[in-house]
Amino acid sequence: MANDNWASQRIEFARNGDVFISFDSYEQARDWAARQWSQIQPIINAIDEGKRRSLSGQWSAITTEINQLDRKNFDNSKAVQLINNFKHRCSTLFSLFGVGDTPSINKLIDLKERYSFITAAAYWSYLAKLNWQGKHENESILGVVIAMMESGDLDHESMNRSDSSLIAKQANEAKENFESWIGNAKRDYVEVVEQTSKLGLKLDKRAKDTASWIASFKSSAAIDRDELLERGRRDLDNIRKTYNEELALRSPTSYWRTRQKFHADLAKKFAIGFVITLLVSALLIVVGSILLLIPVEEFAYRWLGLTATGSVAPPITKTVVFAALLAIDFWVLRIIYRNMVSNQHLAADAAERIVIMMTYLSLLRRKQLPSEASLDMVLAALFRSASDGLVKDDQGPVPPLWEMLMSRNK
Repeated sequence: MANDNWASQRIEFARNGDVFISFDSYEQARDWAARQWSQIQPIINAIDEGKRRSLSGQWSAITTEINQLDRKNFDNSKAVQLINNFKHRCSTLFSLFGVGDTPSINKLIDLKERYSFITAAAYWSYLAKLNWQGKHENESILGVVIAMMESGDLDHESMNRSDSSLIAKQANEAKENFESWIGNAKRDYVEVVEQTSKLGLKLDKRAKDTASWIASFKSSAAIDRDELLERGRRDLDNIRKTYNEELALRSPTSYWRTRQKFHADLAKKFAIGFVITLLVSALLIVVGSILLLIPVEEFAYRWLGLTATGSVAPPITKTVVFAALLAIDFWVLRIIYRNMVSNQHLAADAAERIVIMMTYLSLLRRKQLPSEASLDMVLAALFRSASDGLVKDDQGPVPPLWEMLMSRNK
């Protein structure tokens, strides 16, 4: 690719009769120009003195212009332009040589070998200004020859200068290779343009798809965000409601738990008192019956082995006293029993209220509470009257005789 570019640049300069040279510095351009001036001296010396003086003056002017170039900001194109101007002036020399107006590859090679490359280039510049047969068809061939001469690829050692047809053939091959390279470059360019266009379409489609996906994602994300916020709001409201209602039920729960423990302990105490009272009552009944119902005389005669002389029946007063004591004993037992049962019932009732509150809070946390359920129902159950189920009248564990008789008559 680099060689093709080099050849195309030199062909273009050769078609215009110009020299293609690249200088890196002011000193390099000056030294090259001086060297070319010394190489063209044999041709200048062959012309008359007047024309020689004119060319020398022109060269001095060009040298002065080169010396005036800015050394810090060196302009290669400016130096090449000055040298080409001098070369065009030198092209008039060949009209004095009588070389004719027909291009000749052999003459180009001969001038390059005998004098210098700039001499051959000046000869080509001179021919380029003439109208000769086949100029437009063969000028590119001669341009390739000039480029080959400049690069050193065409000299006496590597080519036979008398075989101009072989040189022309090689020049044609170089031209065809260059044109083939140009054609391939154009096709590659068209292909690259087409691929770039297709890639642009793909990128546009990908951009549209991406934009559509982003829009869909934003919409879906917005919906999910709204649902999440609504769910979070509901959960927060439920937590707040549960917390508030738990605060509302915390004091009643603590109260009824205390009441349950109090009544349970009291029921245990009454149960213990009932058992003790029952045992003491049994003992008193035995002792009282011995002391009140059995006469002393009978007791003495029975234990001493004596025979009673009169009646040994207990007096009626002792019997009444024993019956009164027995009634009082049963009445005390009945009161103790009644309080024991009442406290058991109150403890069970307090436990039921605690269970109601715990169940309500548990269902509220799990969101399983029926829609018609409310805190008012729980509060009504908590603060209902606790008298239901208690022993209200003054009766013992055994129904009175008259109730039994009344129930039988119904």
